[in-house]
Order: sequence, then C-alpha cells, then structure tokens
Amino acid sequence: MKRGLTHQSKRYVGNAVNVILKKFYKRVEVLPPKDPLSSAYKFSIFLDGKVSKTPSQRQLQFRKPELAYLVAAEFDSQDQYLIPSTMPLLTMSRTAVDADFDTELREKFIMDIVNFVQSDTACYREEEKRELSEIQDRYLNPLIARVNQKLNTNLGAARGLMDTIATDDDSQKIRDYVRKIDPWHLTSLNFATNTLKSFILGYNLLICDLPTKEAVFASRLEESYQIDQYGLVHTLPN
Repeated sequence: MKRGLTHQSKRYVGNAVNVILKKFYKRVEVLPPKDPLSSAYKFSIFLDGKVSKTPSQRQLQFRKPELAYLVAAEFDSQDQYLIPSTMPLLTMSRTAVDADFDTELREKFIMDIVNFVQSDTACYREEEKRELSEIQDRYLNPLIARVNQKLNTNLGAARGLMDTIATDDDSQKIRDYVRKIDPWHLTSLNFATNTLKSFILGYNLLICDLPTKEAVFASRLEESYQIDQYGLVHTLPN
C-alpha cells in the first residue's frame, strides 16, 4: 500500500481539492470505437470493456493509434490509485476531444493564448540586473525572432513599463493563426502556453521543435539566476 493513502474501501481518497481515484479496472484495451464521434476518430480506450469518457461525457476517442496506445500505457502503468500528474496525455486527450465538438471551449482556449501575448514572460527583461537581462536576450531573443518570422509579427522585448510587447495588429495575427489550427493542436498549445507562461515558448516547443528541456529552462531563466546568485531559499511552514 502506498504511504499516506488510506480508506481502501472507498473509491476516492483525499480532500475536495486533491482527490485521488482508486484504480477500478484490470484490463486496458485499444479498440475501434462502437460509436465514432466522426469519421476521423478510429480508436478508443476500453477499461474492462467499458469506454473511457471525457469531462463532458463524450467517448474518449483518437484519430491515430500511436496516441491511443500511449494513453493506454498511462492507464496501464497506474498502481492502486490513479495519479493525474502521471497521466498528462490522458488529460490533454480528454480536453482535445471535448474541444473538437465545443465551440465555446475552443474560443476560451484561443482567448487564453492571445491574452498571454501582452504579458508574455519571454518578453520581459530585468533592466536593473544587467547580467540577467543579457542572459534573457541571449536565450529568448532568437525564440521571439522565430515567432516573428513565421507569423509575420513584430513582437519585442519590454525593457520598461512603457514598452509594448505586441501591437493590436500582432495580437490579431496570432488570433488568426490560433483560430486556424485543429482542436488537438489548439489544446496542446494552450496547455504549453499556460504551463510555460509564454505563447512564444509554447509555440517554439510545439511548432518549431524546441526541445522540452530547453523550453522549461528558458521559462525559468530568472529563477535559475536568482538561485545562482543567492542560493535556493526554503520557506518555513506556518
């Protein structure tokens, strides 16, 4: 039994904020869906013969077998309890299926992404700390330039409170681009943008093949600099 997980007779454990679901299946299968959501969806995941569902209670289905088997592996790797943090592809797949058939959800993702442009962390520079600003320029400016080249935008680094990262025209171009991509890529871009706190880093990760480790490193440049300068600060519990 895993330490800290009790009440095995219950299906759920934990508090209302962080609920852990007890594993309720033994067999995981990838099979053709009984009722395809559309002609594009050709694979589904069954748990003990029952199809897995999305948050909106649609059948969890996939367009390609590779992703279906990767998500099935996430299900199969769980032990006594389902740990959501170890099932990221499942989380994104469920959301992508719902986004494919929910216009309002897609529009929310589009607005989330566009709203990040004006506060994109990849565009802020610490002018009071010249060394950090130079590090940010070295790592982040090429990524900004790559977005500008591909989307015909003119995004720039903000070196003061009055500097503008993106014009209205830039935001519109990004909105037009995001609106054209399919729901699965839209969901992935939204997830990456929110996780990295940057559309620029999310775009480079998913569209320009920036390695994941480099994207995460770039998103934590200021944090890494602070640790190098002052060490890791541990906060005391209340």
